[in-house]
Amino acid sequence: MIRTIKIHLKDKKLKNDIVEKVYQYRHFENMYIILLQQDYNQKGVNMLQRYIEAVAVFTIFILFSPLLCAEWTPMQNGEEDELHAVCFADNSNGWLIGTKGLIKHTYNGGMSWTTQNSGTSNDLNDLYFVNALVGWIVGDNGTILYTNNAGVTWIPLHTEVSSSLRGICFTNPNEGWIVGDFGIILHTVDSGKTWIEQYSGNSVTLEDVHFVDSKNGWAVGLNGTVLHTTNGGNSWQAQVSGVSDFLYGVYFCNQKEGWVVGDNGTILHTSDGGAVWNKNTANISYRLRKVYFADLNQGWVVGDSGVILHTMNSGETWETETSRGHISFYDISHGGTNIWIVGSKGTILRNSDALTAQTIRLNKDVGTDFVLPHETTISTGRLSIDSKPRGAKIYLNGKLLEYRTPATVKDLIPGRYEIKVVKRNYGTTRKYVYVSENEATSEMLKMPKRSIQISIFTAIIVIGGITIGAVSAL
Repeated sequence: MIRTIKIHLKDKKLKNDIVEKVYQYRHFENMYIILLQQDYNQKGVNMLQRYIEAVAVFTIFILFSPLLCAEWTPMQNGEEDELHAVCFADNSNGWLIGTKGLIKHTYNGGMSWTTQNSGTSNDLNDLYFVNALVGWIVGDNGTILYTNNAGVTWIPLHTEVSSSLRGICFTNPNEGWIVGDFGIILHTVDSGKTWIEQYSGNSVTLEDVHFVDSKNGWAVGLNGTVLHTTNGGNSWQAQVSGVSDFLYGVYFCNQKEGWVVGDNGTILHTSDGGAVWNKNTANISYRLRKVYFADLNQGWVVGDSGVILHTMNSGETWETETSRGHISFYDISHGGTNIWIVGSKGTILRNSDALTAQTIRLNKDVGTDFVLPHETTISTGRLSIDSKPRGAKIYLNGKLLEYRTPATVKDLIPGRYEIKVVKRNYGTTRKYVYVSENEATSEMLKMPKRSIQISIFTAIIVIGGITIGAVSAL
């Protein structure tokens, strides 16, 4: 994939803004820079050594091999049911939901999944986590579930609503919104302990909701419905979408730039908060269900017939990244540096490369503001493990470590870990802990001493009918 950019630099900022950034970006095998035009104010400059410190106008072609054309990797979860939504709190901790109350959790970035008890057989439609511990799920028949321990337990939250709830969004651990059938909009400011119904002015099904802050939000649904609020939902106003299609997904990068997708290949874009919606052309007619943008330029849309659309220019053009005709994709979400897609037949896809580069716009004169792609860094944490008694073997997520207690494990990716300590003549002890970014976590595990049973018996030695002695054994 090739992107062309014109850069106008009139001083030594070229050296600071380009050379330094090139060396901050470490994947040289994925990047080629070709300078096609140069105009020096001095001769004899060694470009390889000094990279031109003078007045210059350059056209730069940047070629990224796998970086911006990253593949979607299928992940296994052992299910064949419909997966309706996915949410990751970071690179490690994520959840899937689907039909018949299905909830699955991973603490290792999707390498393995465990089923969590939802306590319901209702279909679950959407979920939202504000961190690796606290999250909510909504579903059919007014289902609302809440957890504050990463899903170890899910608590049902009760309202007077019995209709299906389809979309959920939180802006912080306390405040969030839910939308659903018959124009229902629910609002909470206490983490879901209480829900207040907001007047939508509409009775159609609302499929999705997105807020960029505590005031500005949008909801979309049946018959081309787009609703907007600027006061946290105290009042909702209808916006003119210009279509009558069922709209399934909405996503905004800020208060101005947003996208909506729906039936018949509908993709709508606004740059003024929805005062005017313009239709993008993707040349497809499939149902599009969800949209996500990493920034103002780079975004994805997923839908039926296995469609994944990708844009690098704010939706001016869309390219089909992959098409799996027998699969319907229901949701796309990001977590850490990964992007996730889920759909029918238990399908899970992960893209680990798409967010490792900043977006580059085609044929844009960016002046001295241009910044080359950079490698995303992840802050790690530390875990100190001790035991009573000490000297126990340590297993972390099932893997035996090379040292014994007490020990400190460094550079751990944030997430949930299982600690197991083993020592001869003592009972095995396990514990689950959460490691946070830039923090040190300490755990002390007490190991119960095993009881030792002693058996004593005495044997009499008899030879020729004569007792010659006795032997006692422990």
